[in-house]
Amino acid sequence: MRIVAGTKRLAIVGNTYTVKVPKPSVGVFIKKTATAVFEEQILSRTRSKEKREIFQFIQYMFSQCITADWEKNCIEYKRSSEYGELAVPTLFSFLGLLNIQETAQPFTGQPFFTVIEALVVEFGYSAHIAPFGHALASGNFGFHHGKLKFVDYGNEALAVVVSRHRDTFEKVLASLHPLSF
Repeated sequence: MRIVAGTKRLAIVGNTYTVKVPKPSVGVFIKKTATAVFEEQILSRTRSKEKREIFQFIQYMFSQCITADWEKNCIEYKRSSEYGELAVPTLFSFLGLLNIQETAQPFTGQPFFTVIEALVVEFGYSAHIAPFGHALASGNFGFHHGKLKFVDYGNEALAVVVSRHRDTFEKVLASLHPLSF
């Protein structure tokens, strides 16, 4: 078992299953807390009757720090069946706070831009691919049942492009077979 820290989430990777949870951003929490405290000080001078309960404040701040991360889990669960054979299936989601996927073999030792380069050959450099550099990085793919698939597909805009150009993505991912490396 190993823990992989992504930009927005933590993945606890086992031999059979992977658990993904949102990774709260400490920097965002500090910034939002400081801003809220400053605003509360100003508001308390003008409206002393309008005070928040401490529990509500902490709950609000925590939710602000994991919202984007939580949404990635929700998108993966929602889109898992739509991606079909293009993605490692998300088997279960508990309100987006915890996702369970089957584990894929990492797409490691491959050049960072392998998937992007293959897509550019198919699409040409286009608006279809340009905004998704991070989402199409090799680290967001893995080999699952002998096929290269998305393991990180919590990007709604990318999901739209994949659904519109499904044949192209299928062709590109099939061409990047583990035996070709």
